[in-house]
Amino acid sequence: MKLQYVSGQTFKEFYRMNLEPFKQQFLDGLAEQFSIFKKFVTTNSSYMQFWEAFSHSMELLNDEKYEEIIEGGFERGRLAAHNDVPMETIMTVLLSFRRTYWDFVEQYCQHAELSVAEVMAWEKRVNYSLDTLFRNYVSAYVDYQREVQEAQQKTIEELSVPVIPLDDHMAVMPLVGTIDTYRAKNVQENLLRNVSEHKITRIIIDLSGVPMVDTSVAGHLFGLLEALRLLGCETTISGIRPEIASTIVELGIEFAQDIEVKRTLKQALSKYYVG
Repeated sequence: MKLQYVSGQTFKEFYRMNLEPFKQQFLDGLAEQFSIFKKFVTTNSSYMQFWEAFSHSMELLNDEKYEEIIEGGFERGRLAAHNDVPMETIMTVLLSFRRTYWDFVEQYCQHAELSVAEVMAWEKRVNYSLDTLFRNYVSAYVDYQREVQEAQQKTIEELSVPVIPLDDHMAVMPLVGTIDTYRAKNVQENLLRNVSEHKITRIIIDLSGVPMVDTSVAGHLFGLLEALRLLGCETTISGIRPEIASTIVELGIEFAQDIEVKRTLKQALSKYYVG
Protein backbone atom coordinates (compact mmCIF):
# COMPACT_ATOMS: atom_id res chain seq x y z
CA MET A 1 0.00 0.00 0.00
CA LYS A 2 1.57 3.28 -1.14
CA LEU A 3 1.12 6.16 1.27
CA GLN A 4 1.60 9.89 0.82
CA TYR A 5 4.22 11.74 2.79
CA VAL A 6 5.19 15.41 2.90
CA SER A 7 8.64 16.25 4.20
CA GLY A 8 8.68 17.45 7.80
CA GLN A 9 5.11 16.54 8.62
CA THR A 10 4.17 15.04 11.98
CA PHE A 11 2.74 11.56 12.35
CA LYS A 12 -0.64 13.14 13.06
CA GLU A 13 -0.51 14.96 9.74
CA PHE A 14 0.74 11.81 8.01
CA TYR A 15 -2.14 9.80 9.48
CA ARG A 16 -4.79 12.32 8.43
CA MET A 17 -3.37 12.52 4.91
CA ASN A 18 -3.62 8.72 4.66
CA LEU A 19 -6.84 8.30 6.63
CA GLU A 20 -8.66 6.22 4.01
CA PRO A 21 -5.82 3.67 3.56
CA PHE A 22 -5.55 3.37 7.35
CA LYS A 23 -9.29 2.78 7.63
CA GLN A 24 -9.26 0.19 4.87
CA GLN A 25 -6.29 -1.69 6.31
CA PHE A 26 -7.92 -1.76 9.75
CA LEU A 27 -11.21 -3.15 8.44
CA ASP A 28 -9.51 -5.63 6.10
CA GLY A 29 -7.55 -6.97 9.05
CA LEU A 30 -10.80 -7.65 10.88
CA ALA A 31 -12.52 -9.42 8.03
CA GLU A 32 -9.65 -11.50 6.67
CA GLN A 33 -7.75 -12.87 9.66
CA PHE A 34 -10.44 -14.06 12.06
CA SER A 35 -13.37 -16.15 10.90
CA ILE A 36 -15.35 -15.36 14.04
CA PHE A 37 -15.45 -11.74 13.01
CA LYS A 38 -17.08 -12.63 9.70
CA LYS A 39 -19.85 -14.40 11.62
CA PHE A 40 -20.47 -11.41 13.83
CA VAL A 41 -20.23 -8.56 11.35
CA THR A 42 -22.90 -8.96 8.71
CA THR A 43 -23.51 -5.37 7.65
CA ASN A 44 -21.40 -2.45 6.59
CA SER A 45 -22.86 -0.40 9.45
CA SER A 46 -21.36 -2.87 11.93
CA TYR A 47 -17.93 -2.30 10.44
CA MET A 48 -18.45 1.44 10.72
CA GLN A 49 -19.30 1.24 14.41
CA PHE A 50 -15.93 -0.36 15.13
CA TRP A 51 -14.16 2.11 12.91
CA GLU A 52 -15.78 5.15 14.54
CA ALA A 53 -14.80 3.94 18.02
CA PHE A 54 -11.18 3.31 17.14
CA SER A 55 -10.70 6.31 14.89
CA HIS A 56 -11.54 8.38 17.96
CA SER A 57 -8.87 6.48 19.91
CA MET A 58 -6.44 7.15 17.08
CA GLU A 59 -7.04 10.89 17.33
CA LEU A 60 -6.45 10.74 21.07
CA LEU A 61 -3.21 8.81 20.53
CA ASN A 62 -2.00 11.38 18.03
CA ASP A 63 -2.81 14.17 20.49
CA GLU A 64 -1.10 12.22 23.29
CA LYS A 65 -4.28 12.28 25.40
CA TYR A 66 -3.43 8.97 26.98
CA GLU A 67 -5.64 9.33 30.07
CA GLU A 68 -8.73 9.83 27.90
CA ILE A 69 -7.82 6.72 25.92
CA ILE A 70 -7.59 4.66 29.10
CA GLU A 71 -10.87 6.00 30.51
CA GLY A 72 -12.63 5.24 27.25
CA GLY A 73 -11.81 1.57 27.65
CA PHE A 74 -14.28 1.17 30.51
CA GLU A 75 -17.19 2.69 28.63
CA ARG A 76 -16.56 0.73 25.46
CA GLY A 77 -16.04 -2.53 27.32
CA ARG A 78 -19.40 -2.23 29.09
CA LEU A 79 -21.10 -1.25 25.84
CA ALA A 80 -19.65 -4.28 24.05
CA ALA A 81 -20.85 -6.59 26.83
CA HIS A 82 -24.28 -4.95 26.76
CA ASN A 83 -24.50 -5.61 23.02
CA ASP A 84 -23.36 -9.23 23.45
CA VAL A 85 -20.26 -8.79 21.31
CA PRO A 86 -18.19 -12.02 21.63
CA MET A 87 -14.91 -11.67 23.51
CA GLU A 88 -13.03 -13.21 20.58
CA THR A 89 -14.39 -10.47 18.36
CA ILE A 90 -13.25 -7.83 20.82
CA MET A 91 -9.72 -9.23 20.85
CA THR A 92 -9.78 -9.33 17.07
CA VAL A 93 -10.64 -5.65 16.92
CA LEU A 94 -8.07 -4.62 19.52
CA LEU A 95 -5.24 -6.56 17.92
CA SER A 96 -6.11 -5.36 14.44
CA PHE A 97 -6.07 -1.77 15.66
CA ARG A 98 -2.64 -2.17 17.29
CA ARG A 99 -1.21 -3.91 14.22
CA THR A 100 -2.52 -1.28 11.83
CA TYR A 101 -1.26 1.56 14.01
CA TRP A 102 2.29 0.24 14.15
CA ASP A 103 2.31 -0.60 10.43
CA PHE A 104 1.65 3.07 9.77
CA VAL A 105 4.25 4.15 12.31
CA GLU A 106 6.79 1.95 10.54
CA GLN A 107 6.01 3.51 7.17
CA TYR A 108 6.13 6.99 8.69
CA CYS A 109 9.56 6.29 10.20
CA GLN A 110 10.88 5.28 6.79
CA HIS A 111 10.43 8.93 5.74
CA ALA A 112 10.76 10.94 8.95
CA GLU A 113 14.13 11.57 10.55
CA LEU A 114 13.68 10.09 14.02
CA SER A 115 16.39 8.77 16.29
CA VAL A 116 16.22 5.31 17.80
CA ALA A 117 15.73 6.90 21.23
CA GLU A 118 12.76 8.94 19.96
CA VAL A 119 11.11 5.89 18.43
CA MET A 120 11.65 3.82 21.58
CA ALA A 121 10.17 6.54 23.80
CA TRP A 122 7.20 6.81 21.45
CA GLU A 123 6.73 3.04 21.52
CA LYS A 124 6.73 2.94 25.33
CA ARG A 125 4.13 5.70 25.66
CA VAL A 126 1.80 4.31 23.03
CA ASN A 127 2.01 0.64 23.98
CA TYR A 128 1.48 1.44 27.65
CA SER A 129 -1.66 3.37 26.73
CA LEU A 130 -2.93 0.65 24.42
CA ASP A 131 -2.20 -2.10 26.93
CA THR A 132 -4.08 -0.21 29.63
CA LEU A 133 -6.93 0.56 27.23
CA PHE A 134 -7.26 -3.14 26.34
CA ARG A 135 -7.04 -4.21 29.99
CA ASN A 136 -9.73 -1.74 31.04
CA TYR A 137 -11.86 -2.73 28.05
CA VAL A 138 -11.77 -6.40 28.98
CA SER A 139 -12.14 -5.71 32.70
CA ALA A 140 -15.26 -3.61 32.13
CA TYR A 141 -16.64 -6.27 29.78
CA VAL A 142 -16.17 -9.03 32.39
CA ASP A 143 -17.54 -6.86 35.22
CA TYR A 144 -20.68 -6.06 33.23
CA GLN A 145 -21.28 -9.72 32.42
CA ARG A 146 -20.81 -10.66 36.08
CA GLU A 147 -23.32 -7.98 37.15
CA VAL A 148 -25.87 -9.29 34.64
CA GLN A 149 -25.32 -12.89 35.78
CA GLU A 150 -25.70 -11.91 39.43
CA ALA A 151 -28.92 -10.03 38.66
CA GLN A 152 -30.26 -12.99 36.71
CA GLN A 153 -29.29 -15.37 39.52
CA LYS A 154 -31.06 -13.15 42.04
CA THR A 155 -34.20 -13.15 39.88
CA ILE A 156 -34.06 -16.94 39.54
CA GLU A 157 -33.65 -17.30 43.28
CA GLU A 158 -36.61 -15.03 43.96
CA LEU A 159 -38.76 -16.92 41.47
CA SER A 160 -37.75 -20.21 43.05
CA VAL A 161 -39.20 -19.09 46.41
CA PRO A 162 -42.34 -17.18 45.39
CA VAL A 163 -44.51 -15.56 48.04
CA ILE A 164 -48.00 -15.16 46.57
CA PRO A 165 -50.34 -12.74 48.38
CA LEU A 166 -53.94 -13.90 48.85
CA ASP A 167 -55.20 -10.77 50.59
CA ASP A 168 -53.73 -7.89 52.61
CA HIS A 169 -52.42 -10.12 55.42
CA MET A 170 -52.30 -13.64 54.05
CA ALA A 171 -49.99 -15.34 51.53
CA VAL A 172 -48.94 -18.74 50.25
CA MET A 173 -45.43 -19.94 49.41
CA PRO A 174 -45.50 -23.06 47.20
CA LEU A 175 -42.11 -24.75 47.10
CA VAL A 176 -41.25 -26.92 44.11
CA GLY A 177 -38.21 -29.09 43.44
CA THR A 178 -35.22 -30.13 45.47
CA ILE A 179 -34.28 -27.91 48.39
CA ASP A 180 -30.61 -27.88 49.35
CA THR A 181 -29.01 -25.89 52.15
CA TYR A 182 -28.32 -22.88 49.87
CA ARG A 183 -31.90 -22.72 48.65
CA ALA A 184 -33.25 -23.24 52.18
CA LYS A 185 -31.33 -20.14 53.24
CA ASN A 186 -32.84 -18.18 50.34
CA VAL A 187 -36.32 -19.40 51.29
CA GLN A 188 -35.82 -18.14 54.81
CA GLU A 189 -34.45 -14.75 53.79
CA ASN A 190 -37.09 -14.15 51.12
CA LEU A 191 -40.03 -15.22 53.25
CA LEU A 192 -39.03 -13.30 56.39
CA ARG A 193 -38.44 -10.18 54.29
CA ASN A 194 -41.88 -10.46 52.66
CA VAL A 195 -43.63 -11.12 55.98
CA SER A 196 -42.02 -8.04 57.49
CA GLU A 197 -42.49 -5.71 54.51
CA HIS A 198 -46.09 -6.69 53.71
CA LYS A 199 -47.23 -7.24 57.29
CA ILE A 200 -48.31 -10.82 56.58
CA THR A 201 -49.99 -12.45 59.58
CA ARG A 202 -50.74 -15.88 58.06
CA ILE A 203 -48.52 -17.81 55.65
CA ILE A 204 -49.26 -21.18 54.04
CA ILE A 205 -46.10 -23.10 53.15
CA ASP A 206 -46.91 -25.84 50.65
CA LEU A 207 -44.40 -28.70 50.36
CA SER A 208 -46.35 -30.91 47.94
CA GLY A 209 -43.85 -30.14 45.16
CA VAL A 210 -40.81 -31.02 47.26
CA PRO A 211 -39.77 -34.69 46.82
CA MET A 212 -37.25 -34.90 49.66
CA VAL A 213 -35.27 -32.87 52.17
CA ASP A 214 -32.23 -34.00 54.12
CA THR A 215 -31.80 -33.55 57.85
CA SER A 216 -29.81 -30.31 57.49
CA VAL A 217 -32.43 -28.70 55.25
CA ALA A 218 -35.24 -29.89 57.54
CA GLY A 219 -33.50 -28.13 60.39
CA HIS A 220 -33.36 -24.90 58.34
CA LEU A 221 -37.02 -25.06 57.38
CA PHE A 222 -38.27 -25.69 60.86
CA GLY A 223 -36.01 -23.00 62.24
CA LEU A 224 -37.89 -20.78 59.79
CA LEU A 225 -41.16 -21.66 61.51
CA GLU A 226 -39.78 -20.37 64.81
CA ALA A 227 -38.60 -17.15 63.14
CA LEU A 228 -42.08 -16.63 61.67
CA ARG A 229 -43.62 -17.09 65.11
CA LEU A 230 -41.31 -14.42 66.53
CA LEU A 231 -42.51 -12.05 63.79
CA GLY A 232 -46.10 -12.68 64.82
CA CYS A 233 -46.94 -14.64 61.68
CA GLU A 234 -49.05 -17.80 62.03
CA THR A 235 -48.11 -20.71 59.79
CA THR A 236 -49.92 -23.50 58.00
CA ILE A 237 -47.93 -26.36 56.48
CA SER A 238 -49.50 -28.35 53.66
CA GLY A 239 -48.51 -31.18 51.32
CA ILE A 240 -45.98 -32.98 53.52
CA ARG A 241 -44.89 -36.12 51.67
CA PRO A 242 -44.28 -39.42 53.47
CA GLU A 243 -40.54 -39.14 52.89
CA ILE A 244 -40.42 -35.71 54.50
CA ALA A 245 -42.64 -36.89 57.34
CA SER A 246 -40.14 -39.69 58.01
CA THR A 247 -37.29 -37.18 58.17
CA ILE A 248 -39.24 -35.07 60.65
CA VAL A 249 -39.87 -38.09 62.87
CA GLU A 250 -36.22 -39.17 62.70
CA LEU A 251 -35.11 -35.71 63.80
CA GLY A 252 -37.60 -35.69 66.62
CA ILE A 253 -39.03 -32.37 65.46
CA GLU A 254 -42.35 -31.41 66.95
CA PHE A 255 -44.51 -28.63 65.56
CA ALA A 256 -45.59 -25.89 67.90
CA GLN A 257 -49.27 -26.02 68.81
CA ASP A 258 -50.07 -22.88 66.82
CA ILE A 259 -48.73 -24.39 63.56
CA GLU A 260 -51.45 -26.02 61.50
CA VAL A 261 -50.76 -28.98 59.26
CA LYS A 262 -53.01 -29.76 56.29
CA ARG A 263 -52.74 -32.67 53.91
CA THR A 264 -53.16 -30.56 50.76
CA LEU A 265 -52.92 -26.94 49.74
CA LYS A 266 -56.61 -27.06 48.81
CA GLN A 267 -57.53 -27.95 52.40
CA ALA A 268 -55.40 -25.14 53.74
CA LEU A 269 -56.91 -22.59 51.39
CA SER A 270 -60.48 -23.72 52.00
CA LYS A 271 -60.18 -22.81 55.67
CA TYR A 272 -58.29 -19.54 55.48
CA TYR A 273 -58.95 -17.99 52.09
CA VAL A 274 -62.26 -16.29 51.49
CA GLY A 275 -62.61 -15.66 47.79
